[in-house]
Amino acid sequence: MLLKLSTVVLLMASTAAALPSFLQSERLAPIVSSANADIIPDSYFVVFKNGVRANDHSAWVHDLHKRDLTANGLWDSITSGVKHVYDMGDFQGIAGRFRPDVLDEIRKNPDVRLV
Repeated sequence: MLLKLSTVVLLMASTAAALPSFLQSERLAPIVSSANADIIPDSYFVVFKNGVRANDHSAWVHDLHKRDLTANGLWDSITSGVKHVYDMGDFQGIAGRFRPDVLDEIRKNPDVRLV
């Protein structure tokens, strides 16, 4: 009986420890849009959190986009990728055109406040 009880307790403890990894979803920065906005397909402003410099992240986003082009083939490479870097005091961000997979990787970055 004691052996069975200890086995059940161990099983419950290991299950409880494992549950958070199954239940955790990766935090994604929210996508914010106005109902009156003119939508440009696959084009986004990425706004960084206070204290984060856009120039420090623009090369990282460029590399994400470049890897995506290599893996998935050309996708209008002339008009896609990082187009503008905004380094304006407290407002730090980038604008560009990205495929959904690249946008998701950008949104996973903890330095991104919103898109």
